[in-house]
This record gives sequence, structure tokens and C-alpha cells, in this order.
Amino acid sequence: VNKAIKILLEKAYVYEDGKHLYLTEKGKAYAEEVYEKHCIIRKFLQKLGVNPATAEEDACRMEHLLSDETFQMMKNFLKK
Repeated sequence: VNKAIKILLEKAYVYEDGKHLYLTEKGKAYAEEVYEKHCIIRKFLQKLGVNPATAEEDACRMEHLLSDETFQMMKNFLKK
């Protein structure tokens, strides 16, 4: 957890007041991007027939690693 918080602070996604962590505007934007990826990946996997619980777990793993190109292709595929 400490390592993750340090990374978030270094990237200016959060700031702290000594007791609490708060998202910066940059952090909020990043969180929204990751959440969108998560939702698209989950929906894509379910469309392929993956069990919803498995799709949820896999989306959690994939959302941070998926390239923008692949994500856009998934998104475009789901629009059809």
C-alpha cells in the first residue's frame, strides 16, 4: 500500500494533508479513464460469453495493462 501511495503522490494523482488522501483533478481524470476501460473490457468479455464474475475479475487485471489501440478496438466493436 505504501508503494502504491508513493506512486500516486509522485504522479500527482493524490495529495495528502497528513491524515487523508485526496484525488487531484489529474487523479480524478485518470480514475475516470481507468473506470471506462474497466467497464468496456468487462462488457467485451461478457459479449464473448465469459461468466460475469470472471469478466469482472479479468477486467480488474486488464484495465491497467491494455494498450490504447486494443481498448479503442474493443470500444468500436461494442458500438456495432
